[in-house]
Amino acid sequence: MRDEIREELWEAKDNIAKECNYDIKKLFENLKDIQSSSNRKVVNLSRTRKHCVAEQSKPYEQD
Repeated sequence: MRDEIREELWEAKDNIAKECNYDIKKLFENLKDIQSSSNRKVVNLSRTRKHCVAEQSKPYEQD
């Protein structure tokens, strides 16, 4: 069964990578420029991730 949404996302990803000549630094700068020129709210998940990592790294407590 075809997953049309996934195919569309992969095509968009491939097009963006191609525009940046598959250079990760160029890609990152391009995405930062797009983000800064957007009027959309940017969500920062860094605090959430740190919390999750800290929770996962706790030693197992036995009763």
